[in-house]
Amino acid sequence: MTTVTLREDFFRPYTMEEVNAMLDEAEADIAAGRVIPHEEVMREIDEEFRRDEERLRLIEEKMRPYTMEEINAMLDRAEADFEAGRGIPSKVVFRHLREDLEKELGNDYIVREAV
Repeated sequence: MTTVTLREDFFRPYTMEEVNAMLDEAEADIAAGRVIPHEEVMREIDEEFRRDEERLRLIEEKMRPYTMEEINAMLDRAEADFEAGRGIPSKVVFRHLREDLEKELGNDYIVREAV
């Protein structure tokens, strides 16, 4: 299976400052006579669409739903682990999650259970 790694800003929208900077740069290029022939622009756009389609295809392939056989196999492994004593009690898991959240967000954002 192919691993897809996307840059953090892959789906980030441009800011208005970035859009205006790109427009300014394009206007300056046109004014200076630095223009790209129409055919080259269309070829580059076509290549970019193909790259985007391939990236999306890989993402969709990676995100495909599990089959019932895969789900049943995962459940079988989990049950076998549980029966063999391999596992962590839910109280321990939730304590660790709460501690991690407290470290990350601070105590003010953590809802305490009634004791």
